[in-house]
Amino acid sequence: MEQQPERSRSLLMFLAAFVVMVLLATVLVRIAFSPKAAWRNAELQTAMTRFSENLMRARVEWMRQGEPEVLLLPLTDRDGSNNTVQVPIAMSREGWPQAAQQGVQGCTELWSILAAGEQLKRELSAQYDAAQDMCRFYYAGTEVFHFYPARGQVEKLY
Repeated sequence: MEQQPERSRSLLMFLAAFVVMVLLATVLVRIAFSPKAAWRNAELQTAMTRFSENLMRARVEWMRQGEPEVLLLPLTDRDGSNNTVQVPIAMSREGWPQAAQQGVQGCTELWSILAAGEQLKRELSAQYDAAQDMCRFYYAGTEVFHFYPARGQVEKLY
């Protein structure tokens, strides 16, 4: 007779443990597949860091070379060889890289040069806000950063 309550208690403990495990697994799956999961944006963060570093490298080279209108910016080639290539880039009178074209084309031109050809798995697109002289960059449809070409400022939004 004492076996029945003990069996019921064991079954109840098993069911409680099973429910807790299912809840934990659900939470872990939601975190791992969240669109805002940090690991998903690692490639974007790497590309943005490269963009910012090369922006500052261009500024320093511009000052070091005596403020030329065009400078040869040494960048690491992204073909896997890690060779350094000299990329010609036009500079503004204020000492910031400037694109040959205006608007969205200028934004994407600067991104492709300063991000040094960093390939992203998801789409990076740009819009140009003429009123604020600002490039808005979108990654997989989400606005992720602003770039102000006239003053060389990068503003991360996440």
